[in-house]
Amino acid sequence: MTFFLGKNILPSPSATPEIIAINGAHKIIGELVQDTDENYAAQRIDDSIILIELNEPITHESNFVKLIATKILLYPTNT
Repeated sequence: MTFFLGKNILPSPSATPEIIAINGAHKIIGELVQDTDENYAAQRIDDSIILIELNEPITHESNFVKLIATKILLYPTNT
């Protein structure tokens, strides 16, 4: 799933990480971490990282963002 700024990735007024499921959609608030790769970023939620694919680089300063997704795939990394 690709994330589009202003559509399913939005600046968050909250700086508290959380995951909420409402009406079949997941709203995930966490700190945005973007490296030099403009097509990918990460969202930090406490000690966990969510890798996300972007349709375009995020050029403005966004500390915390809200992702909206209808499908999430989780892969354990500590096994």
